[in-house]
Amino acid sequence: MNAEPVYYSIIATPIGPIMLAAGRQGLVSLAYTFADREPRPEPHWIASDAALADIRRQIDEWFAGTRTDFELDLSYGGNPFQRAVWQAMLEIPYGETRTYGEIAVMIGEGIAASRAVGTACGDNPLPLVIPCHRVVGAGGTLTGFSHGADGGIAMKRKLLEHEFRIRPPKDTLFSLM
Repeated sequence: MNAEPVYYSIIATPIGPIMLAAGRQGLVSLAYTFADREPRPEPHWIASDAALADIRRQIDEWFAGTRTDFELDLSYGGNPFQRAVWQAMLEIPYGETRTYGEIAVMIGEGIAASRAVGTACGDNPLPLVIPCHRVVGAGGTLTGFSHGADGGIAMKRKLLEHEFRIRPPKDTLFSLM
């Protein structure tokens, strides 16, 4: 039995190259490029800009400031806790932030699960689309991004600054000061 084909494409963005991968069920992977790690396609993935044209267009629109929400089918695994965290992140409005503790409370786990929420954020297979950059530390501090990738905090800041330029923050702890 043949597995469903997965197509990938690399898109140039203001924060560097992003690798996208999608199958019939939707987007399965979005990976940033960091100084200490580059995304690599799985051996069975097939390169195709055309197959990911709509996803590429929506990401281009997001970076151009003409799109604040994605209209994409998403296909990701994860355990029940991770899926709950990722769903909670999808509910954070564009231009706003929530703390790891707030996410933990939102999903019914209590503030003690804040660190586990941080781990689930780092395991997010679809960053940007599932906006883990909108999750900040207590008091609005920028902590953690992509499991400590070299340049991760700077990228998180750039993504938030982009959103705040388009929609200035009203209900957020993070400040551009």
